Amino acid sequence: MSKILMCGDIHGSWKPVRDLYETMFKKQPLIEDDVLIILGDFGANFFFNHRDTEYKKKLGKYKITYFIIRGNHEERPSICMKNNPNNWHMEEYWNN
Repeated sequence: MSKILMCGDIHGSWKPVRDLYETMFKKQPLIEDDVLIILGDFGANFFFNHRDTEYKKKLGKYKITYFIIRGNHEERPSICMKNNPNNWHMEEYWNN
């Protein structure tokens, strides 16, 4: 059975995810089916430059599923779409 974990307000820091992944679940590692729900202020689409890219690369090392709820430290979806028209797509998740 997959695990569902929640946290919030990591403000562009990958270290809380690293600590969760490498320390708290050392005996029973997290896997791709496990879900980390971040309740706002994730900070991954804030700068729209190399800082966001590096942040996402670091998080990509941890093979879990991320579910992000946008907070005030994320760019608006309409601006994401306008600035990255070729990278925008919709994805079905949990049959919705």
